[in-house]
Amino acid sequence: MPRQRIIPFQASPAQSKRLVIEQILTGFVQRLDYLTARHFQVSVCHLTITLPVQSEIAAKIVGQSISLLRRKLKAMEIESQAGWVREVASDKEHFHIGFMWDSYKIQRALKIAIMLNSQLTEALNLTEHHHCVNVNPPNPILDRQIDLNCVSNQTLKIRKGYPGFKEQRENIIGWLSYLAKVETKGNWQEKHIREFGFSLCDRKGK
Repeated sequence: MPRQRIIPFQASPAQSKRLVIEQILTGFVQRLDYLTARHFQVSVCHLTITLPVQSEIAAKIVGQSISLLRRKLKAMEIESQAGWVREVASDKEHFHIGFMWDSYKIQRALKIAIMLNSQLTEALNLTEHHHCVNVNPPNPILDRQIDLNCVSNQTLKIRKGYPGFKEQRENIIGWLSYLAKVETKGNWQEKHIREFGFSLCDRKGK
């Protein structure tokens, strides 16, 4: 695992600075900029995953399930990017997912959560009714392009060519900085467990 540098980051105007792991935050920023450069509008959601398995097996399953979800979306002509982080709080392991996509065809975070839950339950041989994924909605007060979105979508949407684009970008980065926070991380150094992962950006545009 490459060495991490910890930096302060202003999560939002309403919050104090929090320490984040730079490599994780940078990964989300790169993928957000990649998609907004290629698409008119992009939606971003924050999901939480809790699985009945832990450690290396869980991280592998989460990564593979995200990859399969992205393939399904690609078959629907929906380009997406994602990053995941592993956290342990009160001895309980869970994963945070930052998922972003070209939102021309799919608007709601719940649809993405349902599709990802389906991949996870299939991988774990659980019934389709088993609930692994939760949606964490953003604070609508901080939405800088709120007129372009619906609160019930439980996403932040960013659209090029409309007022507030730069402010919305910073708002999304601030929202995703929660996933890069230092708290609840760190035990990976002793156990050699992957702490985070990202999808690949296809520079060829395929």
